This record gives sequence, C-alpha cells and structure tokens, in this order.
Amino acid sequence: MKRILPLILLVLLHACNNDEIESRIKRLQDSDVSTGGVIIRSELPIAYNTRQAVEMGISRAIVKSVCAGYQVLPLSGFHVVFLKGLLGTDGYPYLELDAGDYKGSEYDKNGKIHAAGEYRSNLDMLVIPLAGHQTEHYLEDIAEHEATHRIYFMRDRVRFEATRVHRAGEVFLMADCP
Repeated sequence: MKRILPLILLVLLHACNNDEIESRIKRLQDSDVSTGGVIIRSELPIAYNTRQAVEMGISRAIVKSVCAGYQVLPLSGFHVVFLKGLLGTDGYPYLELDAGDYKGSEYDKNGKIHAAGEYRSNLDMLVIPLAGHQTEHYLEDIAEHEATHRIYFMRDRVRFEATRVHRAGEVFLMADCP
C-alpha cells in the first residue's frame, strides 16, 4: 500500500471535465458480470484474477463501511470500467486527466494529472486504467480506494466532498474493522 499511496492520492473524480475519457467509456457496449455480481466493461481483455482482485478490493471497502456504521451497499451495485492506460516510469498505469481541482497543486503536470483510478459519480462507475502488468494487490488497493469514494457519495455526501480532492499525505480510507 505504501508504494502506491502517491499514485492513489492522484485520484480525480468527475469534477474534471474530461470528455475524451467519458466518450471512451460510453463507446463500450458489452458488459460482463463477475462472479460476485460486479458489472464490468473494458477496452481490453480482462483476466479472471484481475476481476477477482477488483472484487476483493470493493469487498474490503464494503466491509469497512459497515464497520464504520454505513448501510451496506451490495457488491452487485458496483460498475467497473477498465480503460487502456499509460504506463508510468514507476511501472504503474495511469490515466491522464485535466488538472481541474488539482490545478497549481503538486500533482499538476502542465494542466494534467496522472490518476491511478477514479470514481465518476455522474456515471456511477469506478474507472481503473490497465497497462503493462499490475499485481492483484495493486488492483485490490485501487478498487478499494475508488469503492470508498462511491460509498461516501452514496451514504455520506459531507465526507465525500471532504475527501473528493486529495492532497499530499492525506489518507481517507476507512479504518479496518476491529
């Protein structure tokens, strides 16, 4: 988790106007359902272990949210879109998005940011980029992070707004259950 924390902190929500990403998502016609009921759409072929890792990450977020006192969201209500991402120099995939709320921050790279994933509340979808080889652990962490955004959006708008834009060193994931 420590290795990907800087990438996770770059996550951007729908606040950015990124028509290119949204049009890529809308072009995806076919969907598949994972064994746990997660609806999956993808630009790339998806291996079984990738599906399972994302399901595990979402499940972790759901369990933590129940322990935190939120009403449970069913796994079958989650929609995940895998998009072909760019491969960073650190070996992790990212999506290049408009800087939006991050303009002028440490993440701003000439008006763009590199996001390890995002939750698009306007489409109610978790978006995860794929490029190169991602470990199951990495995909679980990204899925948990994005699922947490969705849980806050659906169950706690105040917390959602407070955590929508990340800053360096800030962690907002729910605590593990006792």
